[in-house]
Amino acid sequence: MVAGLLAGRGSARPGLAVARYGAWRHTRRVWRLISILAAAGVSQVAIAQADPPADQAPSVAKVLPGKHHQDFWAWLEAPFGKQIRLIIDQASANQQAAQAHDAAPWDPYSGAYRPVHAARRQALLRDAVGMLAYAEKLDPEHLEVARALAIATDELGDPRARPRLEHFFALAADHDHGPARVRLGRWYAATKHYRRAIDELRVAAGATSASSPAHREALLLLACLYMHTDQLPDAIALLAASELSPTLSPIDATLRFALAVAYDRAGQISMAHETLRALSAAHPDALVRVLRDASGRPLVFVPPSDRAYFAALQFEALGYLIDARTEWQHYLAWPDARYKARARNHIQTIDALLTKSQAQAPATSP
Repeated sequence: MVAGLLAGRGSARPGLAVARYGAWRHTRRVWRLISILAAAGVSQVAIAQADPPADQAPSVAKVLPGKHHQDFWAWLEAPFGKQIRLIIDQASANQQAAQAHDAAPWDPYSGAYRPVHAARRQALLRDAVGMLAYAEKLDPEHLEVARALAIATDELGDPRARPRLEHFFALAADHDHGPARVRLGRWYAATKHYRRAIDELRVAAGATSASSPAHREALLLLACLYMHTDQLPDAIALLAASELSPTLSPIDATLRFALAVAYDRAGQISMAHETLRALSAAHPDALVRVLRDASGRPLVFVPPSDRAYFAALQFEALGYLIDARTEWQHYLAWPDARYKARARNHIQTIDALLTKSQAQAPATSP
């Protein structure tokens, strides 16, 4: 064969003969490499399956697989599999440690973590994000890495969470992953992509169990977006149809409180008062539990101005009129606040009640 290829040396086309010979040598090298790889894989399987003689103890490699005894083809498919698994486990430990700081004391007025706990929580999450980002470089299409990295980045409050969540869903096209969709919907809403946020939250609500915290958080965010986009009837219908758990968790209390907010914004004052009375009757601490998520952490409101509206109505329902008035003023300071007329009405009512209370107070003797 070689002679045939080289026979063209004296012909008028010597370059063609040389090219054919070079191609033949390259093909032979490729087949030799494939043969070596196949022989190595067969030998690994043979060693793993071979039974030792009766008078010989099993090999240590067979009993305790180590770095010198592994599935060759599994290594060929995922050469960094073990390293990535170690990274995922360590990052998960960091995230669990950060969750311990979620239950730590936080300022109920501002909804922020206190400095010591916030610093430690951020450090743990930053380390987790750094480790997972390195794992992503090792295997950019690793589904578990993509999900863990997106969630850790979201917990950190980093805007890169949105593209990382989108990357995760691009890899997991056939999966719903409702909790992760709630996070993505929140980012779309925070960047004022309200239509996309509503679509994501609808999918998230349908992809999660009705009793799950993710389902309830999806309903709450969806109702807030309906109210922010002048769809009050849809918000009321959505919240009125939601079912409360027997224990009335914080997110359940917030869902029912959001219904009172929707009634108040729609001008249905009697329905708002009736909803608040029913909520107080359901649990003695129900009004204190609102403004928290399923884990008891401060809720992330979208739009952020809703926090002031919810807090103002909460203080008003609890009887703290001066604090309520302060929160209504905070709400009016937001440029994108859509229910400023209702906030002014509340301030007028509070001022009238305070004036009446001062007039009825007995005069103190000097």
